[in-house]
Amino acid sequence: MNFFEQQDRARKRTGLLVLLFSLAVLCLVFASCVLVALFFALTQSSSIGSQGATGLPSYDSQSLLYSLQMLPFETVGGIFLVVLSVVLLGSTYKLSQLSAGGSVVADAMGGRLINMNSRNASEKTLLNIVEEMAIASGTPVPPVYVLDEAAINAFAAGTTPQNAAIGVTQGAIEQLDRSELQGVIAHEFSHIFNGDMRLNMRLIGILYGILVIGGVGYYMLRVASRGAMMRGRSGSKNSAVPFMALGGGLMVIGYAGTFFGNLIKSAVSRQREFLADASAVQFTRDPGGIGNALKKIGGFSEGSKIIHPEAHEASHMFFGQAVSFFWNGLFATHPPLAERIARIDRGWVAPVTAEMEGNRPVGDQNIDGRIAGFAGSHALYSQPIEGALLTESIANVGGEITLAQQAFARELLATLPTPVVDAAHESYGARALVYCLLLDSCEIIRTKQLSIISSHCDALTADMVRALQHELTDKGVFLDVLDLALPVLKQLSPRQLRAFDEVIIELIHADNKIELLEWSLYNIVRINLWPVKSTARAFNQVSNIKMLGRSLGTILSVVSYAGVYENIFENTTIKNQNSELAVSACFDAAAKKLGLMHLRLVNRQAITLDTFTQALALLNTLRPLQKPRVLKALATAVTHDNVVQPLELQLLRAIALSLDCPMPRLMHGA
Repeated sequence: MNFFEQQDRARKRTGLLVLLFSLAVLCLVFASCVLVALFFALTQSSSIGSQGATGLPSYDSQSLLYSLQMLPFETVGGIFLVVLSVVLLGSTYKLSQLSAGGSVVADAMGGRLINMNSRNASEKTLLNIVEEMAIASGTPVPPVYVLDEAAINAFAAGTTPQNAAIGVTQGAIEQLDRSELQGVIAHEFSHIFNGDMRLNMRLIGILYGILVIGGVGYYMLRVASRGAMMRGRSGSKNSAVPFMALGGGLMVIGYAGTFFGNLIKSAVSRQREFLADASAVQFTRDPGGIGNALKKIGGFSEGSKIIHPEAHEASHMFFGQAVSFFWNGLFATHPPLAERIARIDRGWVAPVTAEMEGNRPVGDQNIDGRIAGFAGSHALYSQPIEGALLTESIANVGGEITLAQQAFARELLATLPTPVVDAAHESYGARALVYCLLLDSCEIIRTKQLSIISSHCDALTADMVRALQHELTDKGVFLDVLDLALPVLKQLSPRQLRAFDEVIIELIHADNKIELLEWSLYNIVRINLWPVKSTARAFNQVSNIKMLGRSLGTILSVVSYAGVYENIFENTTIKNQNSELAVSACFDAAAKKLGLMHLRLVNRQAITLDTFTQALALLNTLRPLQKPRVLKALATAVTHDNVVQPLELQLLRAIALSLDCPMPRLMHGA
């Protein structure tokens, strides 16, 4: 299974979905236009019609038809535009609400953000599973929310991996053991990989826009009916019938559109759930984990049903069927439990009894999730590695998470200093860690940076920086430490974020230059904490990689220079002819890998931070299946001399994140 292939398929299905919804919306708009035009015809004919025995206006069909035919084309066109605008504005409004990411959905569902320093054993287990899965897959660690629901369920929401959030019910935390909880989290991570989150958010927005038509009709019907009652009591002429008919008709059209929209949503969601189940098995290599979780749902009295009133809108995002429908076969957002379990466990037979075995609460004997027997030193990660290892890792970019990668993530968490891990889970400590990652090795520059921190930050943060700086001597784990701190940093207020950003920028410019590692760290912070300000990444439209030749040339040049120079953006000359030849050889090998031999190495003096960032933004418009080609070409440049320096590896990981490509953590000696 390949992440990029699945994303490409998801986008194709999204295109079909958008086409179906567009046709549905056009039909609804057309029906609404006919209804509104009929309303005008009714109001016109009522002025010339007679009153019946009830005192209500009577309408002649011929006069109605004549009035309908006499409506100007401009009026009909105006009605069409107004109705279409109502649908689009409704969808845009809802999508703008959801654009902030998965935390919005979690908050709407009444979720409680888990404190990264939680002392609750079950919550700590859950956080550790999420951290392991994120580090193993190369994605940012998402914030985790707990829903106060007794049912066993979970969801992933967001528009990008950077603003994703995971929600887990209290019932799931209490009823599932570690392997089962890991299977559920792997299922939710697969939704992140496969592009399902953005699809799910768009579904909510489009359905809301269609529902607005029904809402407008309901409001008109209420107002008109009240007016009719008032006129009836006063004995005055009742002219509210056309308005009541219009309101009722719009209600029927709006809710009919929602009816068929939910059919499409449910059909697509069921297929994506099968894919996510298969991905979870591949990620964990343990079909028993997710399989037993599904079995527990079937044998649990609360099942997977969510009682929160907002659950209906987000029902297709959950791990299990969150809402019951009258026609559950048609509107079910998830396949039947028995069918899902049978696909995972081929030998499973549905039990006759309602109760299933193994329904026990969490009793995790290894809260930190660390595998005994790993005794690797994290200092190893700063050493040069063989190029073959990177080539193998890049070849699997977008693929499955292997058991070795999960074990490596656990080893990494186990070998990180305890003060660093504790600091990453707390607001002041997380900011202090980022400042520590930017401290220069030169004592003079470092002293200047510490002075900047003391003058711009509170005493607690400054003291934490001084205490933690000696714990972070291995640059090879810098991005991993940053990944651990991101969930806490995402909770900073806008004012705190602005102050945090200002300090980071001053620390980077303390030596009047920008190193690649500094850029890598800041780029990850920027993408995750300021998604609105980040470079263009909304739509992947470019399918021909040759159209981005200039941007490719810039990125390949930067990576080729990184093997020789730490400070790419300094205006210095190449040291010697051998260095120049080495850079050219790396670049040519990468261009050949892409099949674009016409690309030329960009002069280092012509490369600036702005041109590099802009080139990355343009590359992010590539379609998903084209992005692995770029990463493999970059890997070719890095591994051309068969030795990968830590700086080159960190740069590759930062570029991969900029392209929305999860890059699994490279395993030494694997």
